[in-house]
Amino acid sequence: PSVLVQPENDDTVVTEVGTDGNMYFNWQNSSSGLWSGWANLGTPASNVQFEVAAATLVQINDNMVIFANGTDGNLYFSWQNTSNFQWSAWESLGSAGGGFGTTPCVIVQPGGNTVVFEVGADGNAYYIWQNVSTGLWSSWSGLGSAGGGFFERTTSFPSKEYIRLNGQPPGKVRASSTMSNTTHLMAI
Repeated sequence: PSVLVQPENDDTVVTEVGTDGNMYFNWQNSSSGLWSGWANLGTPASNVQFEVAAATLVQINDNMVIFANGTDGNLYFSWQNTSNFQWSAWESLGSAGGGFGTTPCVIVQPGGNTVVFEVGADGNAYYIWQNVSTGLWSSWSGLGSAGGGFFERTTSFPSKEYIRLNGQPPGKVRASSTMSNTTHLMAI
């Protein structure tokens, strides 16, 4: 799961993808210690689900944003407005490098711009950023790769069965895409 503490009220927020492909969140009230219970934020479209963990952050304006990759390889985001606590509809930021399948990495820079980093199916790193002044997103830019390429896509078998590798119990490792006749594996 992805976990953060909201700076305006110190509430703890947890987001996670369900086995049904929907995004869920749960928050703990810092004053009472009580949890809200899981709320369903859905999926970006009826034919697109989420299958890997999300990344969350709080922007300089205190809005919480969830970033997650869809089964179509695109990056999606939804944000919660702090004035009314309503979530936006899922919006697509597209993809680069043949699509994304790993958990995105997100930061807010000291000047307030939001930056998202991803690894494409081609093994290269990419980033996209949102201008804090205009709210507009840049296009995807490439950072290349090193060490023969980065782990690019973590996907489960169609039956959702996990494999056993080097004596690890099922669920610790799952298959990744095949590139250059080599199957890459990533621990989860």
